[in-house]
Amino acid sequence: MRTIYLSIITFLAASCTSQKIVRPLQEGEQQVSANLGGPLIGFAGAVIPVPLTSINCAKGISDSLTLHGGIQTTSLLYKTLQLDAGATYGFIKPDGWKPGLSASGSLNFLTDFREGNPKIYPQIDVNAYWDYASNNFMYLGITNWIEFQQTMTDGQEQRKQLLSGIQFGNTFSTEKWNYTIESKWLAPTRNSTNLVVDYRSYKLGGESRGAVGIYVGFARKF
Repeated sequence: MRTIYLSIITFLAASCTSQKIVRPLQEGEQQVSANLGGPLIGFAGAVIPVPLTSINCAKGISDSLTLHGGIQTTSLLYKTLQLDAGATYGFIKPDGWKPGLSASGSLNFLTDFREGNPKIYPQIDVNAYWDYASNNFMYLGITNWIEFQQTMTDGQEQRKQLLSGIQFGNTFSTEKWNYTIESKWLAPTRNSTNLVVDYRSYKLGGESRGAVGIYVGFARKF
């Protein structure tokens, strides 16, 4: 009998965006972005990223603090509302090969239009980033979702309260546009061998762990 970890599936499916803000915006600067991508899955004999989409906005409150929010547009097609809102704070600015450091805190809200079932997932991200070549930057970080639910849908104890991921990305920046490509290894410590979706990932100890995702993002700055 196949075991289905609902919290892991939700985490993988909901991770449909690259990191919203890694390098804080300048004070007063605004940004609107669109993202496409998701976990890699086996489909019709090929490996493709789940084509999930989202729209996000952000505003620099100071040179170190940026507020941001978004809506997952693909979820609306399946009668699910998924929103997020949060802030990113830059603790250290990059200096040559010395990386900058930023952290983000967000709340992710999901609800089903048919049956309700609202859920809130707090999210905490930490990223190190390096500026290079005309204001471009690359980054490496971790993302963490917190699961409040104490039991799974089958009544068993929910033992996976923290779901994490590792991300690596690069943003090409012009005066008005940012273009981002990112890869994530989602839930790398969780066994994903018996999930109902054929997620593609790395194997550790003979078991598939989590899922690997690919994402692209386009941002217009104002």
